[in-house]
Amino acid sequence: MNDYKTNPVDIPSVGERLDQTIIDVGVGTSWHRGKDTRRPAIIVKTMVDNGKRAKKKLSAPFFETDIERYAELCRVVGIPVPKSNCIPIDDKMAVKDILLPLHNKIREGRFSSMVRPVEFETDRGRYVRYDMTFFDDAQNRSTLHLDSEPTQFQRP
Repeated sequence: MNDYKTNPVDIPSVGERLDQTIIDVGVGTSWHRGKDTRRPAIIVKTMVDNGKRAKKKLSAPFFETDIERYAELCRVVGIPVPKSNCIPIDDKMAVKDILLPLHNKIREGRFSSMVRPVEFETDRGRYVRYDMTFFDDAQNRSTLHLDSEPTQFQRP
């Protein structure tokens, strides 16, 4: 997964509620908060679709313990909520079953969430990934016209 450099981070560290559209989903690794290491995760890539941050691309990980947050996203975009008590990252068939409904929402799955950047540093430089919480229906109409084909990456 490619993370965006933190210099400059243009989303305030205290967080901001943003309307977004899902542009890609898949499996990758991301810097895990509090673990100081990269961990496998479901990665949801989005684009801010209106306001002063329109066209900003975000990449948010959902680790195996983030099932409640992931279930909240599923409810908002109108797909079945996973029935397990964790996200089974290591089980390719289970991940495929979890990702397929979300994949079908690419380009039409809109939602609003609180977005907070999480900065981290590696031997290659400083990076940021985004925590998304408090999911809700998008507040405004989208002002973007998204490309018809998403980028491919590590789909199970």
